[in-house]
Amino acid sequence: MDGRAAAGAVPVPRRRTRPQRLLAGLPTGLVTRARLEEDGLDRRIDAVEQFVPELPQLTVARITEVIRTIELPNPATGRFRDWMAAHGRSTERSEGTGAEWQAGTTLGAWEYLSSRMGSGWPPASWYPADFYREDLEYRDYLETAAAGLEPDVAAAFTTALAAIDHTYRQLTVDDGGTALSAALPPRAATGRPGLVVAPAPDRTPLASRQPHPAPDHP
Repeated sequence: MDGRAAAGAVPVPRRRTRPQRLLAGLPTGLVTRARLEEDGLDRRIDAVEQFVPELPQLTVARITEVIRTIELPNPATGRFRDWMAAHGRSTERSEGTGAEWQAGTTLGAWEYLSSRMGSGWPPASWYPADFYREDLEYRDYLETAAAGLEPDVAAAFTTALAAIDHTYRQLTVDDGGTALSAALPPRAATGRPGLVVAPAPDRTPLASRQPHPAPDHP
């Protein structure tokens, strides 16, 4: 599960929550996703996506964490990383510079949004509005990320970013930001552990676009 905190903070939660697959409802053979909470050696099912007759006390809810576990293709980011490797550079945190790792990782996070849109919002055609806003915050960071890179790396990075932006525009329509504003009130930017995503006073113009068709929001 992705942790969340204010920009710059790296939380170390004591408990981990992760989506699991649960077989229940025998003899019907019902299969549904379940959220499993772990606290040391203690484990318990916190929620399920479908009602389980044998466990009626469980909360039935969409489990947002599962979205982050789905592997999707990131072709433009992959080409950028291949270019880096071919030129003796790296986007790995332990090998590259901090700026290169930050740029490559955030580039991939931004491309995942278009990959999700193009794949029909797996696993079940829905996507939380706050996840979408977080993706746009990654794009805000990328607006100035090239300034911290060496010129040749910046050129390759800019090419990859332009390709991702092009795909995003093809999958969205400009609604002036109405859909996202209606779904969520403004708030400070957030970042994942290890990623620094600074709040942007002026959003990228891409923030005025919404997916078409739009996913359901839980």
